[in-house]
Amino acid sequence: MKIIEVWPRGYAHEDGIKELRIADDENPNLAAYVAFGPAARIRSWRPAVQAPVEPVDEAYARMMSRNDNS
Repeated sequence: MKIIEVWPRGYAHEDGIKELRIADDENPNLAAYVAFGPAARIRSWRPAVQAPVEPVDEAYARMMSRNDNS
């Protein structure tokens, strides 16, 4: 996944930059065109990095998944 930052009007405007998530093999220019129209210009792009997830202890997972409705 990639995140592209787009100027929807094609220039710096008070509406600001819009972010768009696309697949790695997708054409960023085409994605911006489809999402925002023919004037859209890409400002930058970056990889969409997921935050690392710590493994959960099995005992903690059992305790948190108990269904205590009392």
